[in-house]
Formats: sequence, structure tokens, C-alpha cells
Amino acid sequence: ILTEGIIADIVKGNDCVLLQTYVDSPLIWGIHTGAKSVLKSADELEGATYAISREGSGSHLMAIVDHEQRGFDPSKIKFDIIGNLKGALEAFEKDEVDAFMWEKFTTKPYCDSGKLKLIGECPTPWPCFVIAVRREFYDNNKEALQSMLAVVNQSTAQLKTNPKAISIIADRYDLLDEDVKEWFEITEWSKGEAINPEMISSTMQTLKNLGIINELVDPKKLLVG
Repeated sequence: ILTEGIIADIVKGNDCVLLQTYVDSPLIWGIHTGAKSVLKSADELEGATYAISREGSGSHLMAIVDHEQRGFDPSKIKFDIIGNLKGALEAFEKDEVDAFMWEKFTTKPYCDSGKLKLIGECPTPWPCFVIAVRREFYDNNKEALQSMLAVVNQSTAQLKTNPKAISIIADRYDLLDEDVKEWFEITEWSKGEAINPEMISSTMQTLKNLGIINELVDPKKLLVG
């Protein structure tokens, strides 16, 4: 699950804990407009209407993060819940939204076809994915979860060294080989190390500064052990 989303959710009361990071590198969020848009840069988006998949989602939270990083007032953003990428395309076609943030390699085919325009990027300031588990389930299934993590970490290590991985991923997700190669070069999966509490603290502080959460908690409360 996306790091920023689950940390915010746990602080707000979701009784889960984080097992480990899954992808250590940032997620590169592309900032998109529709084919009809006259906007040419993300620096033109202050107070714009953003399509988001749902409240509290990455597309929601990262729009706020990007506004803050550009020196804009995040309170001016307007949001339109569209559900998914298909919903965003329909919202752009109806001229209901100005922008939409989504992982930039996933949207690349739509940019290549002219259905979307990429006008900016915003990398997450933290590792992009973590593996979370309901606390009660963790307490009752620790050995099984450790076995699962061993398989996951072994599989991601094998994927990184698989010479056929780029073509397999390109075929599965309808991407160009060169795009997958670029993504592969900047993506680092976890090797199973324990999560650094400082990463959680930094993420929580950013979320609090942006008004997404109202309090900071001891980062160790979010971790197993």
C-alpha cells in the first residue's frame, strides 16, 4: 500500500502495523491535464480542480504535497472524486477537472496517444510502498507472515536480475520496452530491512504540516515488534 496513505490512516485509528517497505525508491507521480487543456506547466495549477481516485488516496495526498512544494496554498485546491484512471479520462473529456496525478509510467500510453498531457512530476519524499497488516492478524500469524515476506523479497530480487523482466512487464502493461527500462533503473525493491522510524516521523510531519493528520504519534507504534 502507498506509504503516505497507510501512515495517515493508522494515525487516524486504523489498527494496522507496518511489516517492511516494499519499494524503497520514490513513486514518480505524473501531473496530467486533458488533451483539450491549454495548461502547459504544473506551475499554473494553483487552486485548480484535481481529479482524485478517492479521499485520502495517493492522488489526493500528493496533489496537496505538490502544491506545498511549489509554494502554493493547498487550501485552495478543489477535488473531484473520479474513482480511477478511466474516470479521470472521462472527467477531462467533460472538462470537469484541470489536473490528475497518477504514476507516470502507468499513464505513458495515454500520453503517447494524446489522451493525456504530462505537464509536471512530483516524486514522493519517502519510500513509495510498504507492506501493512492488521495488528490482530499479525499477533496470531507471525511465522506465516515472515514466510510470506521471505518469498516476496526473494521474488523481487529475482525480478530485478531477470533478463526477460523488461519485455514481460512491457507486454503485460502495454508499455514500450524503453519506458519499462527507465522505470526499472529507478525502482528499488526492499531487501527486507527493518523500517527506519525516522522515515515514519518525517512522513507524519509532512502530513501534519499539510493538514492531512492532526497529530504526531510515536513512530514505533506503527511498527511490528
